[in-house]
Amino acid sequence: MRISGVVSVPPPRAHHAEAHAWVTALCVSILWLQVLWVGAPRLASGTLTPAWATVLGLATQWVCVLLEAAGARILWLAAGASPSWGALTARIFVASAAEAFAAGVLVGAPELPAPVAIALCGVRADPGFLALGGAGSAFAAFGGLTVLRLVVSAHAQARLARASFGRGMLVVVGLYLATRLVLWWAFDLLQGRSFVS
Repeated sequence: MRISGVVSVPPPRAHHAEAHAWVTALCVSILWLQVLWVGAPRLASGTLTPAWATVLGLATQWVCVLLEAAGARILWLAAGASPSWGALTARIFVASAAEAFAAGVLVGAPELPAPVAIALCGVRADPGFLALGGAGSAFAAFGGLTVLRLVVSAHAQARLARASFGRGMLVVVGLYLATRLVLWWAFDLLQGRSFVS
């Protein structure tokens, strides 16, 4: 009788991976709450208290992630993969931790030298920044932390869809550019300009 030292280990169950993703998303929500609370005095007005500004900020972040997950699901379905909307939502929210750190830098928690803050958070971190037109507004947040968020999201989505990292980057960067173009267009429309005029 021969005994082998190799033991076959089954892969982790899908529901464990999902639970882990949602617990991590909850932790990122707490990070967002902390950052939004620090920045709330700047956002609060006569009718909006810092507490409400914090809650509305977190709700807005979740709505944006839910919409991004819906767009990502459509693109993945078009590419022949079928990750669930809920699974995409959890992973995209986890990737938004990079944005939360950028928001923290913008409100001074942590305080970083201006060149480092600009490298991480884009030109919006420059104290003298004034957006010139739609393109400036749409891409003002592009910095190292945006790149990190895109890479982390692409990796997580590609694993979920059982696709290559390259395909994940195509989906994530495609969505990112589409939202930037919408922001650019909306800003120009509010200024009385459009791409066709």
